[in-house]
Amino acid sequence: MLLAELPRILDKWRPAKLQSLLEIVKQASPGATAFDLRLATTIFGCAKCNGLLIFPQMFYHGCCFQNRVADGGSREKRKSYAEFWDTVKDGCWSSVTLFFHSQSSQLARRIVVSAGLNPATATACDLSFARPVIENTSEQANTYPARLFVTWPAALTHNLTVQDEIFFAVNCFGAGESSEIRAKEPLSFDSVFCCAHCHEETIPRRLAGHLQSVHNLKVLSASSTATQVYTHFKKHWYWNPRHNLNLMGIEFSI
Repeated sequence: MLLAELPRILDKWRPAKLQSLLEIVKQASPGATAFDLRLATTIFGCAKCNGLLIFPQMFYHGCCFQNRVADGGSREKRKSYAEFWDTVKDGCWSSVTLFFHSQSSQLARRIVVSAGLNPATATACDLSFARPVIENTSEQANTYPARLFVTWPAALTHNLTVQDEIFFAVNCFGAGESSEIRAKEPLSFDSVFCCAHCHEETIPRRLAGHLQSVHNLKVLSASSTATQVYTHFKKHWYWNPRHNLNLMGIEFSI
């Protein structure tokens, strides 16, 4: 019975929650629309864990289920919720811990533009497939024995610490050098991908083998490289929404 009613419940629940996210964005950009929630330049922050989130990661984010009050509830309703949540671990989803992260959104916009994408339409997947070459040129990076590069999610996460976007050189390299840098990018992610066919969590290094053995899809190699994952396999995976941006980025040196 509940399963049959679930689509109707979701249809009623979803618009209100999307609107709550949109209201957060509108505080910084009054002209924002629902489409803007899906942009790579729309970065949310969590006040509880300091995590960075893109749509739809917030709907899986643990902190959003540990709120002791409901959005817009009366004092009596909040009191009853508070008494109830004292006895349980998880609660209803709420956006009360979320905020629009202006600093990270501004850096994301710079990266999107430098990657040759339109900030008014580019999604996080579009940015990932564009694979902008980002070098960390901060004083911290100068302590490394080699040049330090980051993927775009790692740049946003690192920017939380250094608080200055000028420490990143984005796509300031020739075609040959950019290809060389991309070729040395490792696949050190941990279950941040999902198969686009069966939605199973998978490690990028195992994506090619998964496609071949489970879905009988011919692929280039069972031991895929970062270039293959981002170019040849782009229709076969998506970012796992159960992970936030802090887990989607990597640093590597050459």
